[in-house]
Amino acid sequence: MLHMQPKQPRYHAAMALLSAIAALLLVSSCRPTVPPSPLLPPLLEQAYTQGEQDQWPNVLPLAKEYLRTHPNDSGAHFLLGQSYLRRATPYFLLAEGEFYTALDLFHTQPPTPLLQKYETAERYRAAILRELARTAMRRAYAAAQHGPFPTYVHEQLEKAQKLVQKARQYDPKSPYLIEMEEQLKKTLPAPSTSN
Repeated sequence: MLHMQPKQPRYHAAMALLSAIAALLLVSSCRPTVPPSPLLPPLLEQAYTQGEQDQWPNVLPLAKEYLRTHPNDSGAHFLLGQSYLRRATPYFLLAEGEFYTALDLFHTQPPTPLLQKYETAERYRAAILRELARTAMRRAYAAAQHGPFPTYVHEQLEKAQKLVQKARQYDPKSPYLIEMEEQLKKTLPAPSTSN
């Protein structure tokens, strides 16, 4: 909790920042639904379907079980990262690690069966980057709630902004990425132009 009094100017600025971050998280949690495909392996299909239904606690064991026999599947790491991030108390480091693993495997391994859910490899890559941005935004929100850590909050929001910009290079028309980018621009102060 923020330990400031309501009449202090910093209190109002902190509350405005919390509101902006909460709006960002709401926008970033929206995602398109894709109809199930019979081509996915059953465990991966179950994990994906549970995620689409926001049953993230159910995704965790399914993704872990699938990874036991398919440790280099980018999609399973992606789903596992999402389940870590969407816990009531998120596991930020584990989520971020799974997203970076998914991104690395995307570049070095054969395509994941989950790729078909995103229509193109570019959209799948953009989805991984979007989740990395969401991780940074959730970190910023948690830090803002637990104390006045403006530097850390700002760093995480800047990181999220860079990740969203990179994701938009792969999926420039994504309404979710466009909205995330607009909200981040509103939340972050304009860069100073002092020399």
